[in-house]
Amino acid sequence: MVVICSQLDLIHSQVREEMMVDTKKLNNLIKDAGLRKDYIANALHITKQSLSNKINNKTEFKMDEISVIREMLHLDSDMMVEVFFATRLDCESSSTMEVANG
Repeated sequence: MVVICSQLDLIHSQVREEMMVDTKKLNNLIKDAGLRKDYIANALHITKQSLSNKINNKTEFKMDEISVIREMLHLDSDMMVEVFFATRLDCESSSTMEVANG
């Protein structure tokens, strides 16, 4: 039983390491919505620096914070998943596509 729990913990930690915020996409959505990050941080009851850390994958968003941002940016479920539950590969390909198109 202990071995199974340890394996599940390992799998969970690996999945969490693979999941990340698509920083570029989230920043673009905030800009397109005409919102300021200090306004979003205030709505989340966190500092602007804490918001920046979360956007840049230094710390994790809580589910209630994701929900608030989703409402503020009017994101549908698919876009919410793309932004907040991206994989490292998704974020890298997003950056590569922008360089190729730019």
